Amino acid sequence: MPVTGFGFTRVHADRKAGKVTRDLKVRPNITIRSMEEVKDQAEGGNKVLKIDFLLDVNYEPDVAVISVGASVFYTDKASIIDALLKKQNDGKKLDDKVLNATLGIFQINAHIKVLELTRAISVPPHIRIPLMQLKSELDLSTLGKEKPKSS
Repeated sequence: MPVTGFGFTRVHADRKAGKVTRDLKVRPNITIRSMEEVKDQAEGGNKVLKIDFLLDVNYEPDVAVISVGASVFYTDKASIIDALLKKQNDGKKLDDKVLNATLGIFQINAHIKVLELTRAISVPPHIRIPLMQLKSELDLSTLGKEKPKSS
């Protein structure tokens, strides 16, 4: 079953006294804060699991701190949700299928939010942004023409 919901629970950015220099260290860290069943959203033979994530990005030394938290809701068969909760209570690792689905949704949304916040507090992005590189000599005569198919 899919991820059925997402919502930010924390959005915080704090610019400190330090200056942005070449020696700036950017340290992002993602943690799972909690995991619990959402009893009032259970429907039919399915249950809903709420997983709370937190992304902290520290700009060192003493430049800025950005923190973004969110809840991701995952729906699956009641037996699967019960097994996931039992594994968590036994201190075992979260199932890879569930972790990949929920962490992926969290990362996409949280990294975009952090990028917005980095711009607002004037610090460099916390992730490398792909840049387009143009060739020094571009053959404009081939633009809009199909390449010949090889036999």
